[in-house]
Amino acid sequence: MANHTKTLTLTDLQQQILSNDLYNDTDNAGLDEWIDAAITGKINNCWKRMQQDWTTKLMNDDSFTVVCFRPSTVFGASPRLRCDIVFNNLVACAFTTGKIEIKSDGTPWRPVVHVRDVCSAFISGLIAPSSIVNSRSFNVGIPDGNFTVRDLAKAAQKSVPGSELIFTGEHGSDSRTYRVSFDRILTELSDFYKPEWDLIRGGKELVEFFKETGFAESHFRGRTCIRLKQLNWLIDNNKIDNNF
Repeated sequence: MANHTKTLTLTDLQQQILSNDLYNDTDNAGLDEWIDAAITGKINNCWKRMQQDWTTKLMNDDSFTVVCFRPSTVFGASPRLRCDIVFNNLVACAFTTGKIEIKSDGTPWRPVVHVRDVCSAFISGLIAPSSIVNSRSFNVGIPDGNFTVRDLAKAAQKSVPGSELIFTGEHGSDSRTYRVSFDRILTELSDFYKPEWDLIRGGKELVEFFKETGFAESHFRGRTCIRLKQLNWLIDNNKIDNNF
């Protein structure tokens, strides 16, 4: 097997990413110090961005196009439904118990997108000209697709009329909060990617799915709808090993 070596030269943008004051402990650090910090894991997020960028460049050539799609947290009905993702969880809780209990203050942000819109994004990457998508990354979402947990809970409550919404606030403000921009996919792929699903439509779909399948609280709490419970069950029953 032949060994192949390829040298990558840092672009101005990459050097800017490396040297930007993105983390307090590396403010005003030089490029060498920044790379040392990245390699030792002190700046994981930016280092992963660099690795992704370089890997994409290594894979690309005239006969192979690489495009990266980063979906928001996905929601929507599916044959192997997951109830450990935020909007599915809230609607399922409202449907099976008659109430939604939010233990944070409801202020954390979450970007969400329907599973069918994610499929639409993947298809757009296949049919769009390579000149548009080659070596590009796209956040997958909808216009105004960032919601607070409070927004998501209220939409879930609307999907299940008569359900009760309770904010206990016992856990305070959740530090897991983030928003992302979908401007690139909504502008550069606007001729190919046309999202159609919002929270209201997705919530109605979930409720219809629950009614049709006889979905109950035992299903909602059970292992088949919660990824970690299912994985632990598969490991405990020797269906998969710890190296899956």
